[in-house]
Amino acid sequence: MKARSNLRACVCLALLLLARAHAAARAEEQAPPKDERLQVTIYYSKDDGHWPEVEKAIEEAIEPFRKILRYEKVSIDLKEGYARLVRAEKDLNIAPSDRGEITAVIGHFALLNKGKNRRDIESYLARVLKRMLIQDDLKQRRKTDAEAYAKQMLGEKVTVKKETESEARVYYRVEEDGKFVGYVVDVYHVIWCPICADAQFLLAVNASLRIKDVTPVHELEVYGVPLEGERARKFLDQFKGRDPEKKVKTLDTVSGATKTSLAYDAAITEVLEELKNRAGAPAEVKTKEEKGKKEDR
Repeated sequence: MKARSNLRACVCLALLLLARAHAAARAEEQAPPKDERLQVTIYYSKDDGHWPEVEKAIEEAIEPFRKILRYEKVSIDLKEGYARLVRAEKDLNIAPSDRGEITAVIGHFALLNKGKNRRDIESYLARVLKRMLIQDDLKQRRKTDAEAYAKQMLGEKVTVKKETESEARVYYRVEEDGKFVGYVVDVYHVIWCPICADAQFLLAVNASLRIKDVTPVHELEVYGVPLEGERARKFLDQFKGRDPEKKVKTLDTVSGATKTSLAYDAAITEVLEELKNRAGAPAEVKTKEEKGKKEDR
């Protein structure tokens, strides 16, 4: 009798669990599908004299993607709208002192219009949407011609030999008539940012491991807009002449592209350190390092 009672109890428990699982499955089937489209929210005030022209620019940027995103305009003239803006700023770590007259929140990213000089929404919204919705090859390594670059930077008669290759770095030893004259490095650095192109550039150093040139493979840009020639040159020129022993005290970052700027600096520092430790590094570099170690003792 006791065995039958235990069997009945097990059967009842199994039926109960089966019923619950069936009910949960039915509820899941009947639940509305989750809307995973990109959310774009514009916080604005009708008192802003620029609002009509900004609204027109926003509509033009939104139009090609209207079917694949959610778009909402929220007036901060209303108490509820202002409260939503404050919550959004908190979520995105935007300080109250940085608050713009108009704020565009795209997913977990924001563009601000502030004063006459900061018009990020008109300048960058279309490019940001394209980047977030159509990734292109901004997160992929591009093919490069290391030999042509080496001849351009280190001499027409040089020969190029690949030494090592990884996802992040490809090292090429450059020689002329059997003599070491420098290195070319194809550098790739992942940037954890949904709208930023990963950093990729070619780096040329001479026989003393001093940087002769840095040439971007992925274009330098701000929110998807290519950086103007003068600003790009100013940023890249600060790396020329750097060697393993020369430390940069202050990095001149590109406003609006801080992550890319820091990626370049970090990658170049790592590459120079690696080159210093490779066979064939110039004697004067190693001598400086050994001298420094002796002085530390």
